[in-house]
Amino acid sequence: MRVAGNEYSIREAAGAFGDLGTLIPFVVGYITVNHMDPAGILIAFGVFKLWAGLYFKTPVPIQPMKAIGTAAITHGGAITHGAIWASGLFTGVFWLIMGVTGMVGWIARITSRP
Repeated sequence: MRVAGNEYSIREAAGAFGDLGTLIPFVVGYITVNHMDPAGILIAFGVFKLWAGLYFKTPVPIQPMKAIGTAAITHGGAITHGAIWASGLFTGVFWLIMGVTGMVGWIARITSRP
């Protein structure tokens, strides 16, 4: 089924839950180890995923957040909530600039492919 340019099929439903295997362990770690507010984390992720999906008409993976999550969870109290949020914000702005300026395409052209 197509609605407003978006395709809704069983594959899309499967893809919608594909990131849960990555997201859930990190969210649990953020909440239990770093004592972060679950509502803040889940609402921020949800709003971003909805906005990005509607804007780009495709799901956007959360892979860049793996490194931030790993550092935050393994270093427990040494990394503040502000540092975690700032890292996520910086990562988002960095990839936005890379996409808007066309640098992602340039990097894809100069790097080897398997």
